[in-house]
Amino acid sequence: MARTTMHINDRSHSLDPSQDLETVKGDVVEAVRAGGDFVQVAVAGGHVLDVLVAPGVSVSFETETETNFSEGPDDEFVASIDAVDFDDYLLFL
Repeated sequence: MARTTMHINDRSHSLDPSQDLETVKGDVVEAVRAGGDFVQVAVAGGHVLDVLVAPGVSVSFETETETNFSEGPDDEFVASIDAVDFDDYLLFL
């Protein structure tokens, strides 16, 4: 299963899994070519979102597979929490 997020300028919306991504992409391109129009998308939670798409509006799509979002964070990006020994710092005061 995949999860798709639609980014519109600085806002993000998770698309409903039943939403056909290729149809939405085509609608976005058509709206831009027409100089602007509303594109209707189904978002997670059963809501419908009407997006005004026009030249100058940034629209992007991000798709993650289930293996990407079901795993925990990568160890390389998780900071370890070590006890800090403040005695070393007091030597410089």
